[in-house]
Amino acid sequence: MYFYLYDTFLVNKKYERLLSGIETKIASFGISGPSVHLNILKNTKEIIQDNINSKEIDTVVVIGGDKLVSQAASALAGSKIPLGFIPIFSNSSLAPILGIPTNDFAVDTLANRLIKTIDLGKVNNQYFLSNLQISDHRIIITSNNSCQIIPDKKIKQINIYNLACLKNFDQQSFPSSLICCPQDQQLEVILSGQSNSLWSLIDNKKSQFDSLFYLNKLKIEANKPNKFIPVLIDNYKTIKTPLDIEIASQKLKIIVGRRRLF
Repeated sequence: MYFYLYDTFLVNKKYERLLSGIETKIASFGISGPSVHLNILKNTKEIIQDNINSKEIDTVVVIGGDKLVSQAASALAGSKIPLGFIPIFSNSSLAPILGIPTNDFAVDTLANRLIKTIDLGKVNNQYFLSNLQISDHRIIITSNNSCQIIPDKKIKQINIYNLACLKNFDQQSFPSSLICCPQDQQLEVILSGQSNSLWSLIDNKKSQFDSLFYLNKLKIEANKPNKFIPVLIDNYKTIKTPLDIEIASQKLKIIVGRRRLF
């Protein structure tokens, strides 16, 4: 049985016609199921866990945006239940990497049920699907082999990726694009000379990368005692250093399209 999780913004009446088309197509494939429309008072993780524990749910499907996909991925870490995604917005950064078209076209991918097992990142006791962002050079990165990376003052942003497609690299040092594959047991750590959010990379804005490291375990702390640097998780949640970061032992099963980038 499929379980559908609707993003908070979909309560807006302007999405009624769009959702009607999606739901009609879901019904035509015979993959209808119970659903919950989220609001700011409902906890995504609790709703998913309550439903998969109490019902014969074999698939959880997010209808909405990237933030909710990341939250659902965290809730399903280590589970045998796969995650599906019906993206509403064409500017989703996750959808093209996963090979999933937007709106009702995504239902075909969902019905085809091509499932892959992918890595999740883990930062302290939390999971992340895509990336961590640090907009401050005043940190020390210690890798699992005790090697230290100390960013120079010219570094404006540090990004740690598990799942991403990075475009417009500096041609002198890097290929024109880099797929951060979520099946290689590695995290891509990029020290950048200017701000390079995942959104700007997807939108093809010019970027300049200074250093690229492949690590599977690292520690990040501020370079001064009693200082705490903010870190953005999957573009929606902020925590502070110190951080222990690694590829999680728990994996995620996810429904992908044949045109996925990994």
